Amino acid sequence: MLASACLSWLDYFAARGTGPAGFPVRFHGSELLYRALAQGRGLVLTLPHLGSWELTGLAAARLGFQLHVVTGVQLHPLLSRAVRALKESDRIRVSTPSDGFRPLLRTLRGGGIVVLLVDGDVRTRTIEAPFFGRATHFPAGPALLARRAGAPLLHGHAARRSDGTHELSFDALDEPDPELPIRRDLERLTASMAGAQERNIERHLTQWCIFRPIWTGDAA
Repeated sequence: MLASACLSWLDYFAARGTGPAGFPVRFHGSELLYRALAQGRGLVLTLPHLGSWELTGLAAARLGFQLHVVTGVQLHPLLSRAVRALKESDRIRVSTPSDGFRPLLRTLRGGGIVVLLVDGDVRTRTIEAPFFGRATHFPAGPALLARRAGAPLLHGHAARRSDGTHELSFDALDEPDPELPIRRDLERLTASMAGAQERNIERHLTQWCIFRPIWTGDAA
């Protein structure tokens, strides 16, 4: 996990000096991305901390997609401001949970992409969903944001390939259902999100970067 985390940052910083022709990222499942964006309500993209996720975000921004990332402290509290400025210089907008939903809703209404890394500890409300055979607390934000904005919820993951390149895959597309009671809809969307991330992590387990306890007690 530590090696994968270090590689992720090294890949990101190295790619910032690379021209478009040599950028080492390929996209898979882009038809889901374009189908979601064609609705004109933006989209909420959920990812795990897998592969070089920072690098694939940079690649998407260079293709002209409007990205808005929600993040907590990165690398170190003293470096958070510098990291945020670095990303915004790459046309990736950054906010924190304390900024609330309004900036994210503005991005979605403008047709942009809100990117949420859902296996971390940046959350204020949680919903339980099955994850590797255990009931696990996931952030409620992705489903709640999609429901409030009427935006599609797209699940994806980044992965390093054996040939030294990287891939950003879009794996499954969900839609909020306004006919359902809100709690039931949030649980449905969160369970789908958890299932997508479980499948992706299982396929690329050694590339997963997770530095917090997910399960406690006997479940761990």
